[in-house]
Amino acid sequence: MVGTQDYSRFERIFSALVTPMHADESIDYGTLSKLVDSQLGRGVEASTAVVPPERACC
Repeated sequence: MVGTQDYSRFERIFSALVTPMHADESIDYGTLSKLVDSQLGRGVEASTAVVPPERACC
């Protein structure tokens, strides 16, 4: 397959979530819950949360 992409092996939906934050930089769990519910309702089977390294907890 020169010059084309074969996506037939991808059978499920995976997504990355942007972690919603309040102005004080705390996690907005209410909005996060709505985002997760919305994605599950659309068939997403797996997800990961995206957090900038400077906000990651150690």
